[in-house]
Amino acid sequence: YVLSVLRREISVKSIRLMCIVALLLVALPRTVAAQGPDGVSMLVVVPQYYGANLYLNIDNYEAFGWDITLAGMSENVEPCPIFASPNGCPQLAVDLLLTEVEDVTAYDVVALMPVQSQRSLDPYRDVMDNPAMLDMIREAVDAGVIVFAPCAAVRVLAAAGVIDGVEVTGHTNYFYEYV
Repeated sequence: YVLSVLRREISVKSIRLMCIVALLLVALPRTVAAQGPDGVSMLVVVPQYYGANLYLNIDNYEAFGWDITLAGMSENVEPCPIFASPNGCPQLAVDLLLTEVEDVTAYDVVALMPVQSQRSLDPYRDVMDNPAMLDMIREAVDAGVIVFAPCAAVRVLAAAGVIDGVEVTGHTNYFYEYV
């Protein structure tokens, strides 16, 4: 009973927070909401069990007018079953499989999207187990492409070997993977 009450409380709190953020975004004047640099092309990497924050990120990128390509390890990516799915996040069809990315330098930004790492035993494992994906991250970094990796996504950068000697901020559960 306590667990079901806790889940309901978390769910209600999550929904309230998402509504507040949505209201703030709607209330912002369009000139403020769309002040990103023009012509930015993004490869948005959506890992298995993506987090609900995926949509907040994508909404911002679209508000900036950026060209977004959703890519994943499979054609359909599942939402996190703990928070994203109960809050209505659907299975997501990607535009492109990561194995189909021919030239990562054609993008200005590679963005690894959030997963629900607090409850996942091994977030981003689907991406980290793919040598071609890690090669793609290395190629992007070497070419000067901006690579965005929030929270536990720093694990992917560590697995690719691109953060040696670089200060990073990532989820504390995986600190020893970063050093």
